[in-house]
Amino acid sequence: MHDNVALAFADQIIYRFSKALDSMGAKLFKAFMFFQDENVDKPFMDILNSLEKLEILEVDEWFELREIRYVPTLRS
Repeated sequence: MHDNVALAFADQIIYRFSKALDSMGAKLFKAFMFFQDENVDKPFMDILNSLEKLEILEVDEWFELREIRYVPTLRS
């Protein structure tokens, strides 16, 4: 029983982490750039580079987070 609860808990954390990254990438970053009067009709990589120039994030760290999100599913 305890293992099932721990597994369900871990599954929820992974799911919410993935959803948070998806939302940030799809909505938050573009909304932020839009309110900075930046063009948001450009490739996502260009948006990430613009955010890096503003010292909001580091592109390499963003991609590390994207990779981390898949590690638990690969070990299953």
